[in-house]
Amino acid sequence: MKKINSRSKGQVGEREWRDYLISHGINAQRGLCQSRGNDGTNSDVISDKINNYNIHWEVKRVEKLNIYNAMDQANKDKLNDSIPIVAHRKNKTKWLITLQANDFFNLIKEDKSEQTKTHNKNNG
Repeated sequence: MKKINSRSKGQVGEREWRDYLISHGINAQRGLCQSRGNDGTNSDVISDKINNYNIHWEVKRVEKLNIYNAMDQANKDKLNDSIPIVAHRKNKTKWLITLQANDFFNLIKEDKSEQTKTHNKNNG
């Protein structure tokens, strides 16, 4: 079995996550810092805003992950207004995302607000 170094595995993971986002209709690319030099964000993958929030993607493609360390890294590297999210998976598993609970509620708050507006408009 051919061993892959951690940097190469990281690049593979970033491309996989980018492609996964694209397959779900979210425009995404590898972070400029990752592919061409520092773009000021340090995000592994750059995507369109989600519910008007900038997302800081920290991508981990490892068999053993300390999620708290990964989230600490995402928080340290993010821009002030970005929501740090760790996208992670190990071999033969599906992608998972981890985010702080308050950020989760901020993400769904706007979506819920839009649903309420649409419901009130349709029933008014």
